[in-house]
Amino acid sequence: MAWSVVGGVLARRAPGAGILPLVLLVAAVSASAAVGTGWELTGAPGAQVGAWWSGWTWLVGVVLPLTLVLLRASRDGPLTRVERVVTVVVLAGLAVACTGIALGWAPPTAPLPTEQVVTGPAALAPVLVPTGMVGLAVAAVASVTVLAVRLRRAEPSRRRQLAPVLVGAAVTLLGLVLGALVPAVAPLVQVVTTPALPLSVGLAVLGFRLYDAEGVLRRSVVLAGSLTLLIGGYAVAVAGLTAVVGGRAGAGVAVVLAVALALAFLPLLSGLQRVVSRALYGDRDVPQRALRALSAGLEGAADPATAVRGAVEALLPALRVPWAAVVVDGATVVEAGVRGPGAPAAQEVPLVHLGHREGALLVAARSAVDPLGPRDLDLLTDLARPVAAVLASARLLADLRRSHRALLLAREEERRRVRRDLHDDVGPLLSAILTQADVAVLALDRTPEATRDRLLRLHAVGRQALASLRRVTQDLGPLAVDDLGLGGALQEVAADLSGDTLRVVVEADPDLELPAATELAAYRIAAEAMGNAARHAGATEVRVGVRGEDRTLRVTVVDDGHGFDPAAAAPGVGLVSMRERATDLGGVLEVTSGATGTRVEAALPLPEVVLT
Repeated sequence: MAWSVVGGVLARRAPGAGILPLVLLVAAVSASAAVGTGWELTGAPGAQVGAWWSGWTWLVGVVLPLTLVLLRASRDGPLTRVERVVTVVVLAGLAVACTGIALGWAPPTAPLPTEQVVTGPAALAPVLVPTGMVGLAVAAVASVTVLAVRLRRAEPSRRRQLAPVLVGAAVTLLGLVLGALVPAVAPLVQVVTTPALPLSVGLAVLGFRLYDAEGVLRRSVVLAGSLTLLIGGYAVAVAGLTAVVGGRAGAGVAVVLAVALALAFLPLLSGLQRVVSRALYGDRDVPQRALRALSAGLEGAADPATAVRGAVEALLPALRVPWAAVVVDGATVVEAGVRGPGAPAAQEVPLVHLGHREGALLVAARSAVDPLGPRDLDLLTDLARPVAAVLASARLLADLRRSHRALLLAREEERRRVRRDLHDDVGPLLSAILTQADVAVLALDRTPEATRDRLLRLHAVGRQALASLRRVTQDLGPLAVDDLGLGGALQEVAADLSGDTLRVVVEADPDLELPAATELAAYRIAAEAMGNAARHAGATEVRVGVRGEDRTLRVTVVDDGHGFDPAAAAPGVGLVSMRERATDLGGVLEVTSGATGTRVEAALPLPEVVLT
């Protein structure tokens, strides 16, 4: 059974392995020997033929694994000269021994030829069998020696891959020797020890391509121990049932019960496979479990940054990988696990949320020769989606905090500027007004003319203080916008700029109700563009339009001046200021100019409720 399982796995996972035909041959011979033994136990007609068949095919099924299979299991290329000689000895010894067994076999009911001379072909059996057995023993020792020498000379990684094969061969040989010394326990011992060699051979062959040395050894120990327990329990149960039932009639009952026990073990084997798969690959075969573990890590986090770390840490046991990290703009923001020196390149999975690449998830392979497979990548793709969403939340939260800090700094800077302007400009002027007023009161009766001059100077200082105060308040926000609205304030600017050579026309939607920030930005952009047209363009007409459409406030200023080349001209302070005001609100500013004039258009986003 063990060789059949190994042959099936190799045929699926490593169809090009050179040892595969030999493994399938051993599986076929062992299966045919088992069929012959079962036929003999049934006592059905022709049972003696089954006994004859199993008598010599059993030897083939035992010898081939301990010789030719050992030689091919650890070599991908052609056999060496010594190995070819061993192969010839094995084939010759099998031919001689099996011929002797086949010729010398007699049914159990035949009389023992103790007092008569055996003639004919059967007389050759006493010579052929020992001769063949000696040759097979020599070949088996040579095969094990070749494997041991190759193991000693191999590199550390290769040595660990070959070690399970040598251990499996040793276990099988130990079982054969113990069975020969204690015939009473031979069937039980051989049933328990025989799977060790096919299992170790299969893992070694796959290990050259799929697993690292440590992984091979771990799988060998886990699977060999598990299968040994199962088969040992099966053998003990069969032996116990046979002892209870007993007799020739009980043999059939024992076979039926053995089949029943084997069927009962099938669910256990399936469960064992799931346990081993989870131990080696995590939750790769059960994505729902991995997603639940990831969700639990996200829900227990206090903030998005902590959630990203929890999600990355949850990936390690979910896929049994040694290291994982999240990289944003080339910088590692979260890292979990250990990545040793010389580790292979990590697998990169993009973290995309709502069409925006937030970063990348890097996951290390389990080992240098055990890369992440398609099922691993499918699970990583599923796990990357919630990680990308959390990373986006962390980014937005960081942006919000930065914006909040920038807002606080800007507000404090504005307060400082207003305080400085009031203190340096308006404060001294008001102090001068008070001083001049006190002097005028004292000199009013004695020197009326001098007092009159002082009051005139006082009036001039007052006007200067008022102008400074207006400048400060104008910097905070134009009063005309608060008093007249956006359209009225632009009309006031147009009236100041209009003259004999320039006509400024403003067309503004009167039904607009705008947020204060949007209204101020639109006023500053339009006023700056109108002033530029009046001062630099040599225009005769400037037309200003303000309208709301598609949740956007559009401000256009068009003049018929001589224009300029926006690509060649260095951007001035006014143009830069207009562009910054639009960008701060999430809008855009476009400037087109030519020989027939210039067009400045700003598009500022609006909340849905401001359009009426």
